[in-house]
Amino acid sequence: MDKWLTRFTAESSGKIAKWAIGDGSKISLDKQSGGATLHYRDNSYVFVGHGCNARDIFFLYIGFLLSIPLGTVNRKLGYLGVGLLSIWLFNVIRVFLLLMVAQHMPAFFDFIHKYLFQVSIYLLLLVLWHYYLQPFGSKTIPNKAMATNNDANNESSISVN
Repeated sequence: MDKWLTRFTAESSGKIAKWAIGDGSKISLDKQSGGATLHYRDNSYVFVGHGCNARDIFFLYIGFLLSIPLGTVNRKLGYLGVGLLSIWLFNVIRVFLLLMVAQHMPAFFDFIHKYLFQVSIYLLLLVLWHYYLQPFGSKTIPNKAMATNNDANNESSISVN
């Protein structure tokens, strides 16, 4: 799955680059690592490796939605589709923008790659999760572990605020 997702991410970012900057971009696939390198006018490049394909972010998002006992199956499937598409699109644009940063502002590349885009993708996840949970407001989620232990106060739920 990693090789396919990495190449798909690189090829999609390459298509955005070709659309945005014309023929000044090209992609070379690395058969050994399974990654790909995006080149910009033969001056700068970014390597898209397995860590750049957003697989872990996809799994984090899916895990969150599946672990929340609120919402219908159709609602979860809808949010899975919209969320995964949003994460993929954000990541593809991120790779393209990193290519532009490598060309025009190489001194900022590490900061933008390691910090700015990391914060940005997690903010996107929080926004997606917020919109999923927003209609439920302060409904109560049953806590099965507490419900099996009938204590004196009979507190068998957790409030979501």
